[in-house]
Amino acid sequence: MTCEKFVASLQAFRDDELTSPDRIRAQEHLAACAKCSAYVRGYKRTIELAKSCASDSDDLAALPESLVRKIVAARSEGHIMKATAAPIPFAGSVLTEYRHACAFFSSPHEEYATILPFVLDGLQRGERAYHVLRSPYREKHLEELRNAGIDVASAQQRRQLEVTTAEETYLRGGTFNEDNMLDLIQETLKSGASLGFPLTRLVVHVAEVVMKEDWSNEDQWIKYESRLNEVLPYYDDPVICTYDTNLITGAIAVDVLRTHPVAVVGGLLYQNPFYVPPREFLSRFQPRGAAPRKG
Repeated sequence: MTCEKFVASLQAFRDDELTSPDRIRAQEHLAACAKCSAYVRGYKRTIELAKSCASDSDDLAALPESLVRKIVAARSEGHIMKATAAPIPFAGSVLTEYRHACAFFSSPHEEYATILPFVLDGLQRGERAYHVLRSPYREKHLEELRNAGIDVASAQQRRQLEVTTAEETYLRGGTFNEDNMLDLIQETLKSGASLGFPLTRLVVHVAEVVMKEDWSNEDQWIKYESRLNEVLPYYDDPVICTYDTNLITGAIAVDVLRTHPVAVVGGLLYQNPFYVPPREFLSRFQPRGAAPRKG
């Protein structure tokens, strides 16, 4: 059994609807294939996350298995990835073709435990690190980098490390504009190449960046996240969008899952069965308006 056939039959496998010979072949493939084994783990974890996040939302709170079957069937080919660039280790797995990831964390400790090894690996490979966060947290972030053994001053001097703020990027001019940011993100990735770095590893602390206190930018931000999936396939650079689960609502978390091909849940990277390609997502997108933050 091939990976493609296994993923296409996953729901029937879970529901015990396969014939005996097909079930045996699926079990044998699952035991031998690390990629499909990881996919099954990610499938389960992202479903659990979506249901948990959507406890205050009608979107996925009672997600029926029939809907999951349709999602998996529609996305099955996209989940068995053929790497077009060197894989990048991240969160217990690797980023291959899909490099636009959402990462959910419940504390700064959990976030840095996952992000710092990714940053260190990139710097050691001679790649560029570009981080965006709200200005009040910049110094604390630099301290975390220093504590991880990074020579921050030297890396900044040679422009291998840049820690900038939301005010200087996403909220430049005082407001968030998705078209301007799509241009800026491409300029940022191209600038890394022009400086001689093979890749730029971009990490954005979203809950501290664009949502602001009243989440008034939510609709534009979610559309921007979706539209990034039309842009980023032209680049090998990974873009990691981190979200604090203590600050976002279930509705936002669901949209985040729908706009990222891969997700970090519980510190581990998984392929995301809830991802919806941008053309489909945007054609069905319904503005939510400002959504209150948690707490």
